[in-house]
Amino acid sequence: MHKVITLKQPWATLVVIGAKRNETRSWSTRYRGELLIHSSAKVPPLGFELSYELPFRRYINPGKDLLTGFILGSVTLVDVLPVEGVVKKIGSEERAFGDYTPGRFAWILENPVRFKEPIPATGSLSIWEYKQDLQLQTASL
Repeated sequence: MHKVITLKQPWATLVVIGAKRNETRSWSTRYRGELLIHSSAKVPPLGFELSYELPFRRYINPGKDLLTGFILGSVTLVDVLPVEGVVKKIGSEERAFGDYTPGRFAWILENPVRFKEPIPATGSLSIWEYKQDLQLQTASL
């Protein structure tokens, strides 16, 4: 079984390509380890609009990179910290990719992998489990 988190686009793509290294959440988790990244079923209007603006457009091609309803890749969740301890140590791009409102949490992500072939899947709230075997093939970036 594999642990998965569903993210909205364009943030899901930004995570698997390594441009977004912190996922900000209103909740914490004790889980640490491999985490598959699933893109939600729809691109929210704000996500679509942001994909055309800097710094998002530096990494996102809206016609190609906003896949929905797929497991796009994986990361390693190495820590979860209050945003107040993280926000002063990150650059302006990383701040633009997250919600660093006090009281939230920064999930620290490492080892991003983008799959060559996204895997169709139906997402869920919170951390969920993908029970099928994966034949992971990373994209050549």
